[in-house]
Amino acid sequence: MTVSPWIGGRIIRHLCEVALLSDIETEHARNTIVALGLKPRSLELEHWPWPIRIYTLGRFSVLRQISR
Repeated sequence: MTVSPWIGGRIIRHLCEVALLSDIETEHARNTIVALGLKPRSLELEHWPWPIRIYTLGRFSVLRQISR
């Protein structure tokens, strides 16, 4: 998947962030993020498809995204 020459990567990243935060077409947004290799503006986005998540407060856990 490539970014349209008329729509920049920053706009697509913003649209994907809004979609994830608003619970709109989240699966499509996650697939677009992964396919384009988009990086988030903030590390605090819980619903971003992080390749690895490490939780250290409370119960320690490490989650790895499984590629399809």
